[in-house]
Amino acid sequence: MITAVRTEKRWTEWLTGGAVVLLTLATYLVTMYPGLGGGGDAAKFRYLGHVLGTAHPPGYPLYTLVSWLFSVLPVGSLAYRINLMSAVCGALAAGATYVSVRSLGGARAAAVAAALLLELAA
Repeated sequence: MITAVRTEKRWTEWLTGGAVVLLTLATYLVTMYPGLGGGGDAAKFRYLGHVLGTAHPPGYPLYTLVSWLFSVLPVGSLAYRINLMSAVCGALAAGATYVSVRSLGGARAAAVAAALLLELAA
């Protein structure tokens, strides 16, 4: 009986965390700018991963490699794909916030609120 309760709690946690990530991703996708937008570094960083270039110091190697992975997706323009990368990373950050608050002993409602506030503040 105790095992069934623990398993049910795990599923509830997974479903709640997944809902936070999906809600965040949906919000970002609806409000995402479809093209280049901005100038200066914003334009440079949208192209940087596609050519595996080097930005100004410190170079941002992880950003460059992850943006290269998104740049090869067969959807939309290059700027759209890099903006999609930002939306996915933001949604994962909201999910990580939920997990962090829950692992520190916070209530489920507090964890959801913290994750969604992070989403809306960004």
